[in-house]
Amino acid sequence: MLFRSASDVWVTYNDTNNVTEINSSSDAVVATFSVGATVTSRYIATDGTDVWVANYGANNYITEIATADLSIVRTITGIAAPGGIAVSGGYVWVTGMYANNVTEIDSSGATVATVSVGTSPSSIVADASGVWVINSGAYTVSEINPTGASAAVTHTFYSFGPHPFAIAASGTNVWTADLNTSSALEFDGAAGTLLHTVSINSGTGQPGAVALAGGKVWVADELRNNVTEIQP
Repeated sequence: MLFRSASDVWVTYNDTNNVTEINSSSDAVVATFSVGATVTSRYIATDGTDVWVANYGANNYITEIATADLSIVRTITGIAAPGGIAVSGGYVWVTGMYANNVTEIDSSGATVATVSVGTSPSSIVADASGVWVINSGAYTVSEINPTGASAAVTHTFYSFGPHPFAIAASGTNVWTADLNTSSALEFDGAAGTLLHTVSINSGTGQPGAVALAGGKVWVADELRNNVTEIQP
């Protein structure tokens, strides 16, 4: 699940390989379309003009889609096992889950930089202040300085959970979703300190995606097929 703005939500379905656009004010479905093979809720990003979807599996490619008419702008290949994907400042950031790195892509689809991170980076989020990556295999979160070709990891901190899976951030306010503890965790990204832990569906859920929108936190539960709204 990903929020494009206060008015639109984009949701992916790994059982049908479709993406649905929903108007968050009316709850009406705007459109549903196919993007390829093996997509999940954490493999989509948008800047409001285009949507990028990471197709993980036998195909391993990135699809860029124009939101105006849902046409395919381009397909980007060459990234093995693309996982989490984020967009900010004209760049697209994609985690390589088996290569333990993050690839930075420019608006033409060309690779600008490849940054080594922790083990099994599974989810990523980006804004003007930084790029945040969950390293699921290392139980850590890494911050990347988004400086074009010189992009590099600035610091890494412990995720305070045995299975961090998804991440959202606004400035240094960072939220992760942890599968094993069925919880959402809030961090001070600058200090790397845990601020709050929120149980999802009374600790019985399987939070697979998290987003920040409208001053609230939204967590998608892949087990119970619902969304939890958190007021920070």
